Amino acid sequence: LMVWDEETVSKIGELGSYHWKDLGTLWPDFDLFSGVSFNYSVLACGLALLHWISHKNIHAILLSAFGIVLAFNGARFASEFAILAIPFVAESVATCLERDSQRRFAKGATVFLAVYLGCTSLVTLRSHLQKGFFDRISVSAYPAGAVRFLEEHGFSGNMFCNPNLAGYVTWTLYPKVRIFMDMRTPGLFHGRMMWLALEAGRGVTFPALERRWPIDFVLIEKRFPLATEMTKHPEWGYALTYVDDNFALYVNERKLSQERAFLRLKRVNALDESLAYIPRLKNTSERDELRQELERLLQIWPQNHLALQSQLSLMLLADEYVGAFRAAEALAIRYPRKAEYPYYAAMALREMGRN
Repeated sequence: LMVWDEETVSKIGELGSYHWKDLGTLWPDFDLFSGVSFNYSVLACGLALLHWISHKNIHAILLSAFGIVLAFNGARFASEFAILAIPFVAESVATCLERDSQRRFAKGATVFLAVYLGCTSLVTLRSHLQKGFFDRISVSAYPAGAVRFLEEHGFSGNMFCNPNLAGYVTWTLYPKVRIFMDMRTPGLFHGRMMWLALEAGRGVTFPALERRWPIDFVLIEKRFPLATEMTKHPEWGYALTYVDDNFALYVNERKLSQERAFLRLKRVNALDESLAYIPRLKNTSERDELRQELERLLQIWPQNHLALQSQLSLMLLADEYVGAFRAAEALAIRYPRKAEYPYYAAMALREMGRN
């Protein structure tokens, strides 16, 4: 199951609210990852227990018990339980059916369970597709758009980024892009390196850091203080080239040759989450320039919600209320967990009523 969304991983992997009383919930809810489906699996283990005891299958008993304990301990359990217990349960069911081929009850129960699991899988698949649970990665956790930007424009060089992101950056961009450090291999780095990664841009300026280690790209989460420092210090020589809901990418000016000069973002504000900068663009040419930058950002990463919301704000500012309403409604359906799009639709509808 290629599930990468943070909320889904939390729901599947931990489910810390599971308690003994939840075992009494057996009413089908057609959610493959709910406690009900897990209860059916535990029940199947209980029914197979006599078979395992009679055949002295100690492995099945111990591994299934361990998988169940993980759940009641509030730890990760779903994938581990499936790996540990389900193969033994399936083997026991197949053996019992072959041995008791004349028993209609056993066959009926197996057919019912197969139909239920099939329907549950389809309903769960449809629900998760609508919610974006099968995205390749979580765009809120990984800088997919910034990485794609560097890929498509053929950049190479040294990158400074949060060590937590370094593994993903290396996986996608190595050997063209080299990282500053990776937190997952602390044995290779001295404590001073970690201090330097945390203090860069604050206690240690980027010009000082560059004298020791040339930095071509700075990839940062917008919530970090370094993002504010990069905006305050254009004299450091880094230009904003990509930004989305969570990440901002700065490229050293020496990398932006004449043919790449258009990649500088002049109108998109990296830190203004409220998009308050858009109404201040009174000049039509400034709005057109912003519109072009937003379109370029969306070509890189279509799920860039900062760019999508900025487009809606531009449409409202240009009195394109019908178009803004239709676009916001479509985005609200496509991204049901984003509360901003129904808000934009409501604003467009209000303005349509006034006019």
